[in-house]
Amino acid sequence: MITRKRKKSIPIEKSENHALPPLKSEDSIIAIEDLYATSSSNVCSSSLCTEQRNGEITKKEQQPHDDSEFMKKFKMEYYLIKEYRTANLTAPVDTMGCASLSDKDADEKVQRFQILVSLMLSSQTKDEITAKAIKKLKENNALSVSQMDELSEEEIQNLIYPVGFYKRKATYLKKVCKILKEKYDSDIPNDVKGLQSLPGVGPKMAYLCMSTAWKQVEGIGVDTHVHRISNRLGWVHTDTPEQTRKELESFVPREEWDVINHMLVGFGQTICKPIGPKCLDCVVNKTCQFYQNNKDKKSPKKKVKKEEEIDSSSSQDDQE
Repeated sequence: MITRKRKKSIPIEKSENHALPPLKSEDSIIAIEDLYATSSSNVCSSSLCTEQRNGEITKKEQQPHDDSEFMKKFKMEYYLIKEYRTANLTAPVDTMGCASLSDKDADEKVQRFQILVSLMLSSQTKDEITAKAIKKLKENNALSVSQMDELSEEEIQNLIYPVGFYKRKATYLKKVCKILKEKYDSDIPNDVKGLQSLPGVGPKMAYLCMSTAWKQVEGIGVDTHVHRISNRLGWVHTDTPEQTRKELESFVPREEWDVINHMLVGFGQTICKPIGPKCLDCVVNKTCQFYQNNKDKKSPKKKVKKEEEIDSSSSQDDQE
């Protein structure tokens, strides 16, 4: 029997602005009203569904993704978040994500390397800091395999500081440059396995790199935002981003695999934050399991030590 640890209550940020973007069709409005009339407690939300026994929450194997109620809930929440994000491209990832940091005038090999470097630097780092580090590398002519390979680890450290784990990442970048020169003609691997074989590159980075650098969608890139939001909404009940990826890929339409990361990362940066989520402004709060479970709870009187928010497309489960 696998037990789940009881999570701490997270204060929900209050807001005066509850305006939501308009829906696109009358059918959507009717479908949402029908969905809201259905108790979310009756919806099985993952192939690892939860079951309460003697006060303990346990997991049991199910096949819920054939459940029309679960898929109806998922599709409607996904649609509403997607519509909101389309109308509100104001998140850091919209202007400073890995797809926007490469030099579009550079050689294709160089562009792919720059995308890989952006992803490696983004782990445990805010997008704003990653963007500044990439800019500094460009200004110092250090953003191609040959250029970076000529630098010492200390020089790379100075250029990428203050990204998270900058010393470790400098070591990884130096090793990656050597591997790319020797094995890939200064290009990056063109498959997930090859990318994950590089020092400092985990599953999330590999899948995002494939879709962004090679325009090949091999899987869903799951970072802390995608992992958190998917669990809060009850789409999955998982412990790691990699478990979340496998669960999501079992029911998210393949044509959405390339969209879902950018969509949820931006939503996590602006609305569904790790600390102080803006639940009252959220377009899916009426069906969100996290909000329904926490809306009546009072914020703790004692000041809670605020965890550092990582507003980037990073994952703690990426290998560093």
